[in-house]
This record gives sequence, C-alpha cells and structure tokens, in this order.
Amino acid sequence: MANEIEKVNTIAIADIEKIMGKTDDNIEKLSGFEFTGVTFPAWAGTRGVVAGGTQTAHADLDVIQYKTVGTTANTVDFGDLQTSRSQHMCAGSNQTIGIWGSGMGRPGGTQTYGVTDTDYITIASTGNGTDFADVDQAGAYGIKNGCSNGTLLFSVGGYEGTAGNLDRMEYFTIASASAGTDAGNLSSVKLTMAGTNGDSRYIIIGGFDGSAAVNEIEYNDFSTSANVTDFGNLSAASLDCSSANSTVRAVFVVPSASGGDNTMEYVTVASTGNSINFGDLATGRDSVAGTSDGTTGEFSGGNDGSTTDEIDIITIASTGNGTDVGNLIQGNEDPGATSGS
Repeated sequence: MANEIEKVNTIAIADIEKIMGKTDDNIEKLSGFEFTGVTFPAWAGTRGVVAGGTQTAHADLDVIQYKTVGTTANTVDFGDLQTSRSQHMCAGSNQTIGIWGSGMGRPGGTQTYGVTDTDYITIASTGNGTDFADVDQAGAYGIKNGCSNGTLLFSVGGYEGTAGNLDRMEYFTIASASAGTDAGNLSSVKLTMAGTNGDSRYIIIGGFDGSAAVNEIEYNDFSTSANVTDFGNLSAASLDCSSANSTVRAVFVVPSASGGDNTMEYVTVASTGNSINFGDLATGRDSVAGTSDGTTGEFSGGNDGSTTDEIDIITIASTGNGTDVGNLIQGNEDPGATSGS
C-alpha cells in the first residue's frame, strides 16, 4: 500500500517533508506508514532554471538564474551562458543535466540569427554553462521551451538568416555531448512556437509562418525521424507562446498576434483535439519562459509593453489564473527555461 502516509494525513506528499521538517528517509520511520517518496518525470525536477533572454533595449543576457518551483521566492544567480543570447532557445533536461541550444545573439551589437552555441549545466550545482556541441542547422534558432523526454531534446522549426523560416527538426541526446541530428519535419515552415516535454509524446503549438500567426497544434512521439501529425487547434492564432506541463496535461500561454494577452489554454496530452481555456496570467504578456516540476507550472518574465520580471505559478491538474510568486533578477523576455533536481 504505497504512500499510506498521504492517505492518513490527507496532505500531498510533496508538502509533508516541508511540514514535518524531516527528510524523506525519516518520514516513514516517524509515522509508521509506508512512504515511497516523491518522484518526478525524467524531464523535470524541483529546481527551475531560467537562462538568457533580452531586455527592452534588445540587450541580450547571459545570466542563468534559478529557484525552487512552486515556492514564493525570487530567483538567485546560478552563473552565465557562454554567450549572451535570446529568442527561443530550445531548453530541456534529464533531471541532472540542463541544456540550452541555439538562440539569437547580438555580438558587437549586430543581430545574428541562430548562434550555434549549445550550453549545458549540472542543475543541482551552480556555475557557468559549458560547451555541449552545436546545433545541426547552423544559423537557425528554434522554439523557446524545447521538447524533452529525459533522453532526447528536440528543437523544431525556427528561422535562418538566408533560408528564412524552417520546417525542420533536430534532436540532441542529452547524456552525451554531441551535435544535433536532423529529424523529421513540421507541417509547414514556422517559428516562435511552444513545445512540451513528455514521457512519450511532445506537442508543438502556434507560431508564425512567415506571413501570419497560426493556431495549429501538432504532435510527434519521441522518435528520431518522424514528421509531426495534426493534434487540433488553439482558440485563435498565437505566436511567442510558451508551455508548462505534467505527464497528463500541457498548459500554454497563447498571446494573440498583436501580443501581450494573458490567456492560458490546455490539452490532454494522450488524446487529440482543440485546446480548452485554462485561465489567465496575473498580467498580460508574451515571450515568457515556462517550466514545471511535473505538477506545478511557472511562467517567468515576458513583455507586457516592456520587459517584466514577474513569475506566475499555476497548478497544472486544475484550472485557474496564475498567481505572482516572485521575480527574476531583472526584467527579461524570451529566456529559455528547464527544471531538474
């Protein structure tokens, strides 16, 4: 009878340690009930890490910062990326290693589409990003959140300075420092989408196809070569999207084509269909970074007319509005975020 202690106390396991002030291995001894501990998906954990981004004056950032997901607290400095960059880096983890791939840089003040840098960190420690490898598509930047199952990290679509918008996908094997590998394709060329993590399936929502925002939702299983399949539609066209998800549900921030909305929508990952209203962020903004511990989601930063440092929290299994729980080190839009333990 696993986790009898939760049934008796009627308190979620994740909160019992905080209340009792004891570590997991002592709770069972003290209570006399079986306690199996807290488990996280292979792509998530208690420490949320936000990296890169840009400020209103388009000053790209190299800062890496972190906090415990779900706590009312500001972020704390973790270290620095190898280079300052923003604009939809793909980010993901295997709980231990966190990776940030590609992005847009402005070395010497000159905008550069798709830097090839890919950084990794050890999430449980602090320190600067270390070179992991290079993206397969030189000069391309992809989605903000990346798509990870704890083994593979996918980056999809994006923009390349010569080729324009892209429909290609590539993946990294998180445990080994090697360059990205070409995978399948999106249904069309686009950028500024959001992607989800998951155990077996990832979902891509919204984006810009070169002429307009789109309302498409697409998905793929975590294979290394397949093209995406239609999932459904958002309630309206959206770009500069972001996501936070559990193994069951994915929640999206879906700004309108004009930006700055506070709308959130969700889908059930295992089924297909159109998205459903979830609630609203505390303030309307786009270009936020989303992460989760598999239960609680956080949306950080963004642009509400200028860059903001706000962090909102949601409970993924329910519906409702986001609640302000802290601040980033500084105002920041278009960072990349992941979590681990």
